[in-house]
Amino acid sequence: MGNQSEKKRDAIIYVPALSREHGNDSIGAMANRLAGAFDRNAESGHTKFYVKKEAREEFREFNTRRLTIARKGDDDTPVADLYELDYRDLLFSPLENRKPVVHLLSILWSCLGMFPRLFKGIGSTRKTSLEKGQVFYGWLMAFIVSFYFVILTGAFYSVVSEGRIIFENPQQVEISQNIKSNNGGNIVGADSVNEVKAVAEDTTTSSGEPSSGFFHVVWRFLTLLPSLFVSLVVVLAGVGMFSKNDFKKMISELGKELAAAENYLSVDEKRGKIRGQFATLLEHISEKEGESFTDYENIHLVSYSFGSIIALDSLFPNDSPLVPRFKMIDTLTTIGTPYDFISTYWPEYFKNRMQYEGTPGAWINIYMKSDVFGSNFIDSKTGETSGIEFHPEYRFGMKFPKHRIQIVCRGRTDHSETTVGLTGLS
Repeated sequence: MGNQSEKKRDAIIYVPALSREHGNDSIGAMANRLAGAFDRNAESGHTKFYVKKEAREEFREFNTRRLTIARKGDDDTPVADLYELDYRDLLFSPLENRKPVVHLLSILWSCLGMFPRLFKGIGSTRKTSLEKGQVFYGWLMAFIVSFYFVILTGAFYSVVSEGRIIFENPQQVEISQNIKSNNGGNIVGADSVNEVKAVAEDTTTSSGEPSSGFFHVVWRFLTLLPSLFVSLVVVLAGVGMFSKNDFKKMISELGKELAAAENYLSVDEKRGKIRGQFATLLEHISEKEGESFTDYENIHLVSYSFGSIIALDSLFPNDSPLVPRFKMIDTLTTIGTPYDFISTYWPEYFKNRMQYEGTPGAWINIYMKSDVFGSNFIDSKTGETSGIEFHPEYRFGMKFPKHRIQIVCRGRTDHSETTVGLTGLS
């Protein structure tokens, strides 16, 4: 049995993306990537690492998955425990518990609420093609979800209208059936045609349809819209038959993600609850001392996509006091951080942040140019750092001097690596 120093290992807290649909960003996939990275960076080519085991641990009203990465050998020495901070239930549960109609309306309302911010985003682009692409992508997501729900609403209205006609004006239905059955269904009699014209003229007169001209064309188009909506629903359903994924489910999931993200960014309560879950997980990790190993030598925070926003809001809050537990974090790694995307639509979101001095000790940002949501924290027009702005007076309730946090930006496209600083204090 080894001594205590041999039992020391690191803890890694992984904050995943908002979507649950992609397996390549799950905690299992991340654990395998880390084991592969340990292999490639090992001093000896014979050293191998693997994901040893998985366990589910409960802490208060929450739970977490824990995967252990070990080095192959006689005793398979554990080197790191990977914990998952799954915040998604706190964001999605209010949406999933609603009635379907309320759920659809809330998603539509959230998407429509994005449009004013999208207009601002068009005029505030700092970057060239990247940020313009992000603005366009935001427009596209909101438009697809909003348009789909508008189509469903129109189709519902059309079905209700047809049902109302059957009950309120059965004469039209009877005439239509007579026309189909007249002369074996091959020839329409003159009497039937005249009868239809008379009913149609009576109907259009009573409904106030314009008799001719431009307004007549507009009126006819509006009267055809309900039928068009029904046709579009049928077409979209047909298109979905050729897709591997359920088209309706895909749109619904996209709408839920938009609504959950917009709700998180706009409502302080959601951020506070997730920050509390994070602090509770850190407390749970600290209480594991003395079980089968000594306390963790280092605690690393790795976040992906929207999970990076969760990490930044927890370490650098602007809407609540600093939480002492977060001083346990030694390093922060953000992957595909949607900083530019969010700061475009919520310009004040990353301002007036607070921070414990020296926490984290290092911040590594992984950036790829092909990632439409990814951010390199550099303004491409000026070449200056564009990042989190800390409060000009207070850090942990005390005045403090200017400081800079180092970020490494990696671009796979050109294999370049630059080290830049975040926005300093004014």
